[in-house]
Amino acid sequence: MIREGAIVLLRSYTAEGPPDKARPAVVLKRVPGPHDDWLVAMISTRLHQVVDGFDIVLLSTDKEFPATGLRASSVVRAGRLAVVNSCRFLGEIGSLPPHRCERLQRAIAQWISGQEEDPS
Repeated sequence: MIREGAIVLLRSYTAEGPPDKARPAVVLKRVPGPHDDWLVAMISTRLHQVVDGFDIVLLSTDKEFPATGLRASSVVRAGRLAVVNSCRFLGEIGSLPPHRCERLQRAIAQWISGQEEDPS
């Protein structure tokens, strides 16, 4: 069963069509409607791309890090969102701590509504 806050591996594809490597993402919310679609935020190990006050940084030294299932310090990219059908989920590897998931959802909602603070 898919749940909010789960960290999953996604089957991604390149523009040319052949399968690319699996990519981690955080499951944020089920999209209303008859399809099994989910809003996800992509995860990257490129910490230099962090947008302070917007993205969520997960350091391997954090006490909560082992529960994420990630291999290295990473950033949850709040601005790198996708709607993905659950058939593209390869499996759950861990979870984002609830307080961090709520902070991420709040940051995205404020950004979309135009109520965000300028992170620059």
